[in-house]
Amino acid sequence: PILVLIVHQTLFFGINMLQGTAREENKEVFILPGRKRRYSVFRLLLGRGAAYFVLYMAIGAFGMILVPRWFDLPCMAAVGDILRFMVPFLLATIYFSIFFASFKKERETGMVTMLFSSLIFFFVSGVSWPLESMNPVWKWLGGWLPSTWGMHGYVHMQSMGASLTATSHEYYMLGLLAAFYFLACLVLFAV
Repeated sequence: PILVLIVHQTLFFGINMLQGTAREENKEVFILPGRKRRYSVFRLLLGRGAAYFVLYMAIGAFGMILVPRWFDLPCMAAVGDILRFMVPFLLATIYFSIFFASFKKERETGMVTMLFSSLIFFFVSGVSWPLESMNPVWKWLGGWLPSTWGMHGYVHMQSMGASLTATSHEYYMLGLLAAFYFLACLVLFAV
């Protein structure tokens, strides 16, 4: 699960740093450099999401497929299943990160947020602490985080040998989170 959290948090940190830097330099996030008019928020969200997705599909494949094999960690899942599972996980993480980065004004806030949230994200996921003994508020909060569903699905596939079909609940929850955060970004930036 730590490998999933590393992918989640580095993506979260990177997007926060980029948007914080743009704000510090008094650039509007959704106006292209050298252009006066505002472009379609929908197209820019899709474009930025696609750029982050392509980059992090390679980084995620390295961290979630190759690293466990190098260190002889349990690898019971098919590579294709992990790659397919990474698609909604990365999309949910990308739009989650863009949404929350829009509330930060400084570049350094991303680093502080990442350091502060890493352990919280890990514990509310229920991977290291049993969900049954967790306060319902923390369970509810964990349900809104892509890392929670990503860690559960990844552990089920890699350690327990579950197929993508057996982890369909986590897969669909990641898809719902991706759609929700994408729409939230549309509403937030269109205003």
